[in-house]
Amino acid sequence: MMNTYMELETHFLPVYPVGPVLNLDGVDRNPHDDDVRNWLDGPPLSSELFLCFGSANSFEEVEMKEIPHGLERSGHHILWCLLGKVIRQAPQVAVLAHNAIGGFVSHCGWNMVLESLWFGAPLEIWSVYAEQQINAFELIGGGDYVGI
Repeated sequence: MMNTYMELETHFLPVYPVGPVLNLDGVDRNPHDDDVRNWLDGPPLSSELFLCFGSANSFEEVEMKEIPHGLERSGHHILWCLLGKVIRQAPQVAVLAHNAIGGFVSHCGWNMVLESLWFGAPLEIWSVYAEQQINAFELIGGGDYVGI
């Protein structure tokens, strides 16, 4: 059994996919979940950008200074899931399902890719390591992806 879409991997699959296999119940609820959902209830439809790079990714010090600076200058509302800085863990399924989300910046981990596709959240890719670049390459159809 593989957790994938046939449309994403038509020329690589020697089996029939049964996916996506997603847990849409929002497991691992934490005390901040309701705060995040309530915050998302205020902005207009499709006006929020959700940034989440997974639990194992880290940034260099210069990136930790420049990323927030650039986000602030964009003038858009941002929900950034960052260990120890903004919120430790986002209720990702609930966030992506919310109608205030207009885009998702992700490290391109496979579960995040499947969830963004399921909820129709436009995906901006910032792959960091492991299979993330392969996932990104597959998403753009084998084009000229070079990563961020």
